[in-house]
Amino acid sequence: TTLFRSIPFIFSARHGGGWKSMLQNYTFNVSDSIISTFSEIGVQIRLTVYILNEYAMGTRVSIHGYSYYSFLIRWYSELFGVTSVVPAGYNFKTVYATMGFNQVAESYANGGLLGVVLFHIVFGFFLGRGERNAKTMSQLAFYGACASIFINMLRNKFSFVPTHLLFVLIIFILVKMLSKKRGEKDEIRG
Repeated sequence: TTLFRSIPFIFSARHGGGWKSMLQNYTFNVSDSIISTFSEIGVQIRLTVYILNEYAMGTRVSIHGYSYYSFLIRWYSELFGVTSVVPAGYNFKTVYATMGFNQVAESYANGGLLGVVLFHIVFGFFLGRGERNAKTMSQLAFYGACASIFINMLRNKFSFVPTHLLFVLIIFILVKMLSKKRGEKDEIRG
């Protein structure tokens, strides 16, 4: 029931005047919640279906991981004033401008079924390994923040991830420096 309550609530808050008005006017209706939940899930699945159809019709070609390293090319281009060549299939902003983008569709656009499998195996491996090996509360919080960035990626493209991870890393370093300066212990409890 949490799924059927939270997804419509978040959707309404995003599209209906913000959190404050939602908290004041929220009512739970089972049939509306079920329909709203499945429609929101359908919006996410829709993009994957579009990408799969484009491959099936031969109108989309693989971009070979370009969306994962495009931020480096963009930074390099801006730093050195060089114009970079963008693959034809890297048209997410123009074709799907108002829809958001999900990681399964993006992984498929980058490398087909193998791209989907590899991305999620690598993501799960590194995030799981980091959390398992976390020795302090701040390290655990760092990996939790990284996980939340990747969860948010369900509504965006991968290209926003590196900048957000950089901000999390800067905040992590500042908190560690302040904690050390104040003499606070940073250990895992429990």
